[in-house]
Amino acid sequence: MSANSSIAVTPKSIIDESSDFFDTYRNETPMLPDFGVWVEVKQDSEVGTFLVHGPESLMRGIFGNIVEEVPRKLASIAKKQHCIIS
Repeated sequence: MSANSSIAVTPKSIIDESSDFFDTYRNETPMLPDFGVWVEVKQDSEVGTFLVHGPESLMRGIFGNIVEEVPRKLASIAKKQHCIIS
């Protein structure tokens, strides 16, 4: 992992509410493909779902083979596989 490596954590609620903004930005901005995984966090009675995404090598190093390429249109992301952190 290099000093310039980073991942992003985006709450599913933000993607659901602002997918048009994200989709416009991602379509107009040249970028390398992101790879990601859904993470569901359960703490007490609270549950949160987040998309954790970043460069493929970094994401595979953290999450293994469950990561998938994140489509440029975030609204089309399906919750197929996810990690659960309690």
